Amino acid sequence: RVSYAPSINNAKLDDFLLHADLKSDLSKFSFISGRDTNTCNVLKELVNSDVSLVVDPTLLHTEEFYRSREVLPSDENYILIYSYGSTLNKKNIERILKLKEATGCKIISLGNYLKFADKNVYCSENEFLGYFSKAKYVITDTFHGTMFSTIYRKPTTIFVRSAGKLSATVDLFHMEKLVTAEEKDLVEYFNQNDFPKIWEEVYSFVDEYRQNSIDYLNSALS
Repeated sequence: RVSYAPSINNAKLDDFLLHADLKSDLSKFSFISGRDTNTCNVLKELVNSDVSLVVDPTLLHTEEFYRSREVLPSDENYILIYSYGSTLNKKNIERILKLKEATGCKIISLGNYLKFADKNVYCSENEFLGYFSKAKYVITDTFHGTMFSTIYRKPTTIFVRSAGKLSATVDLFHMEKLVTAEEKDLVEYFNQNDFPKIWEEVYSFVDEYRQNSIDYLNSALS
């Protein structure tokens, strides 16, 4: 048995110690990995052996792979929001609406209904890729919103809710420049940042961990 890139998010060791069956099941795996440092650290304590830190499966493929499968929307000039909504308090909504006014972009929410959005979209996975591909700006508070912003190297800001797999990913890939606090003006943020340079810096870490992940899989499968 081989695991690839599970995440326990912000669960702790004590949460697992309450369930002896979980520890027993883990012992049946020959290779164990995790997609964030908290997962790896907790699993290492449980199995008393090495746990490999690997990238999320989405990052095993390159941008070219996704572009060959995307279905582009007819929409143009939009701010894409991929959010569960929990970070979209009054202050953050005001920041987003100010960005809309300054840029003339409409707001499209992907996968979740937001009252302040100009358009709410529910779509196939290929259309999902297309919306990320054509977005002028991306605002997200989700792990996979961050993954696809990374894949497409978009002008992005990340709203980090709390400690967990998203904050661990920000730390792992040194994405701190993409995180904005509620006090930060988004118009100023997007105008001032050199996103190609930021993504180049991020990818120096993404490429390293991607190769490590491929090596892990090759070793396990051989």
